[in-house]
Amino acid sequence: MFLREFLRNPMRTGAVGSTSRRCVDAFLGEMDLGNARRVVELGAGTGAITAALRERLPPSTKVLAVELNPHLADLLKQRCAASNVEVVCASALELGTLLRERNLTAVDQVVSSLPFSLMSESDQREVLRAVCDALDGAGRFSTLLTAHQSLTQRGRRFDELLRQHFSEVDHGPTLWANVPPLRAYHCRRCR
Repeated sequence: MFLREFLRNPMRTGAVGSTSRRCVDAFLGEMDLGNARRVVELGAGTGAITAALRERLPPSTKVLAVELNPHLADLLKQRCAASNVEVVCASALELGTLLRERNLTAVDQVVSSLPFSLMSESDQREVLRAVCDALDGAGRFSTLLTAHQSLTQRGRRFDELLRQHFSEVDHGPTLWANVPPLRAYHCRRCR
């Protein structure tokens, strides 16, 4: 499904396959999800991270999974149907509106698999501003970027952009258990 959607529109899908389970486990293992009550996932795809969040979080934690691609969003709805998971087919750029429609004033964690390296800098800025507006004071933003992109000029600019929006930006290890390998970023304290 991912490959077909990637070939149909690579700028919209941004990945050729789902994130591997080992990669998801390593990524989520770097987060403190124990006290999270409201979690947003941006770029949820077919639900590799969503399914793992559902397993790790208490049933009372609300998860809003946002996916732009309607085919992937439909598959995600089937795969991750649960009372605490809501799947929305929308753009991450609409995050503020999506939260207002649900009367969510602040979230504890935003998790992202968005293809930031394919997005314009203005869209990156807009998404990061929406994420900062969504997070509560102790909230955290975690995202994945392909390891090879993190080494490019575009990847370095994205790192700088993260640092413009967050006081703390930690790089996780390269997650080799994925094709392509991924690099995790964990951010706190919005500026």
